[in-house]
Amino acid sequence: MVVLGLIHNIALLITLSVVHQLILRQWERHTIGHHVFSGLLYGSVAIAGMMTAVTVAPGVVFDGRSIVLAVAGFFGGPVTGILAAAMAIAYRVWLGSAGVTMGVLVIVTSAALGVALYYLRRRYPWLNRPLPLWLFGMLVHLVMLALTVTLPRDIGPDIRAAIAAPVLILYPIGFVLIARLMLDQEERIERDRTLRDSEARFRAIIEQTEQGISLAKQDGTVAVYNDAMEAISGYTLAEVREHGWFNLVYPDAVRRAEAVRLTTEALNGDLPYVEFPIVRKDGTERVVGFATKPVVLSGETWALSIMTDVTERRLAERRIVDLDEILARSPAVAFTWGNSEGWPLEFVSRGVTRFGYDAATLMREKFLHSRLIHPDDVERVTREIAAYLDADAINIELEYRILTPEGETRWVADQSWPVRGTDGTVNSLQGVLIDITARKTAEIELARHRDRLEEIVEERTRELRETNRLLEEANTAKTRFLANMSHELRTPMNSIIGFSGILVQGLAGNLNEEQHRQAAMINRSGKQLLTLINDILDVAKVEIGATEITRAPFDPAALLYEIAENMRPLAETKHLALNVACTYSGSEIISDAMKVRQILFNLTGNAISFTDSGAVTLTLEDSGDGSVTYSVADTGPGIPSEELERIFEPFVQLQQPGVAKSRGTGLGLPLCRQFATLIGGEVRVESEVGVGTTFILTLPPGSRF
Repeated sequence: MVVLGLIHNIALLITLSVVHQLILRQWERHTIGHHVFSGLLYGSVAIAGMMTAVTVAPGVVFDGRSIVLAVAGFFGGPVTGILAAAMAIAYRVWLGSAGVTMGVLVIVTSAALGVALYYLRRRYPWLNRPLPLWLFGMLVHLVMLALTVTLPRDIGPDIRAAIAAPVLILYPIGFVLIARLMLDQEERIERDRTLRDSEARFRAIIEQTEQGISLAKQDGTVAVYNDAMEAISGYTLAEVREHGWFNLVYPDAVRRAEAVRLTTEALNGDLPYVEFPIVRKDGTERVVGFATKPVVLSGETWALSIMTDVTERRLAERRIVDLDEILARSPAVAFTWGNSEGWPLEFVSRGVTRFGYDAATLMREKFLHSRLIHPDDVERVTREIAAYLDADAINIELEYRILTPEGETRWVADQSWPVRGTDGTVNSLQGVLIDITARKTAEIELARHRDRLEEIVEERTRELRETNRLLEEANTAKTRFLANMSHELRTPMNSIIGFSGILVQGLAGNLNEEQHRQAAMINRSGKQLLTLINDILDVAKVEIGATEITRAPFDPAALLYEIAENMRPLAETKHLALNVACTYSGSEIISDAMKVRQILFNLTGNAISFTDSGAVTLTLEDSGDGSVTYSVADTGPGIPSEELERIFEPFVQLQQPGVAKSRGTGLGLPLCRQFATLIGGEVRVESEVGVGTTFILTLPPGSRF
């Protein structure tokens, strides 16, 4: 009867294991949900066992609750064990009868021992083996037998005798079987979960990687096709499965056949990596790197391919090759010098061959910068580089000589920049060397010629200074001579003019008509010659700085009217109007009235002489800046613009078509400008051919009171 009851309880325990498996799949171990539902499950099975228990004596039942509660504590820990024990205790107390004390104690001790083993097996995994489990089952049921002492004395010995053999033989074995069954379930479920997690991580990695990953057979079956594959080709997994990878990305039959051949070689292990162009869905061509390896799954060979779009890398490599070729052909030699003793070479372009060096050899030997520089320039260059770096310079510009392997000296321009690390330390110098030998040679030759030219110029300058000194002395002597001669000539000329005037006036007696005409001619010619002598004398005085300036107050308006009155008879002889326009309202000014009068007489006389019809207008006005301005305007033939400055040169007389030749000396206008300059003013001219000419005399603001 006891054995049949045990078999019945084992059936319940098997049911327990099945439900336990469902709980494990539904909830993660060590979660509160897992512990609660496990506790409810174990408690329910314990109650079910007691409901179908074998009665061995009145009030004493025999069932498998010891195994159930030990398993509850063993697998579920304290929460599960306590919950299951509480349910079982409640039901056993409700049943009552003589065996209630033993029943409750068996429940408590079985659950407690199970919880103890729960913690021990976490520290000592070997406790999950069959022998330790059997020993534990034996311990639980030895305690159970020991608890029979709580039964009434009249039935205790009989019950111990009845249950001892099955409890000590079958129950430990039953515990081992159930424990191992549930341990196997846990391990299997854990392996499944680990496998699922691994697959999920693997798929996540596959989907998130930038490399395209595919797993396919040559017949077109595709098992793996990640998002990167679609990004590379433009085709979806459905399109690839429907039309085939080779048909889509290799529309050209020749290229498709070549791709199939390369894939076959890869599957045979002969071609682990190849780069081959494909045609994307949008029609663009991209170069893809294929790393293909054969993988055997379930007896079938699959192609595991990792694909990388290397188009940009190919373009970059092409640009690097092109850049290297450009550098090789460029007059500039690119370099990188490492920042260590002597600045060893880390990189140099192939263009260094123009200096007789081999780039590969220099880099292999870690050629020192100091070995490249001419010995006479090493100290200077080292010092200048250090100065640039100490100043945290962004760019370094140097010029120095280098030595070729043949010992030839070449000049180079070094344009470089420091490459600094994150801490600001200079790691290297990068830049270019440019051969400037031709320029330097030309500069040296040019400097030599410049020095020689400077010597010649200095020599010629000394000669010119000496010549100029002699000319100045000669000019001064000439000027003094002219001044002296003019002074000596004026005395007899005044006598001639005086006596001829007496004859013309008839004071020395009456003259006939011819005598009167000749006497008048002598008088007129004498006056003209005296004017010429006076002009020459004035010019000479100006040139030698002997002109005296007498500054005194005078009325500029009165001077204007005086000039007009004195010149009016001359104007009337030519039937010209002589107009005066005076808007000056100021007081007297301080200047040399004699020089101003001489300037105005000269300008007015010229205006009358060169005007055949119309009028001559004399003007005086205030200027806004406080200066005083005279002007003499005529209606004569005018002066061409290109001649306006030349008329102020000595002895210059303009000859214009239709204009009578002047009888002047060509010294009047130069004297006017020189006198104006001496008194601090200026004379300028404005003219329009066919309209007339205006000469303007301006006296400075300081002339007024």
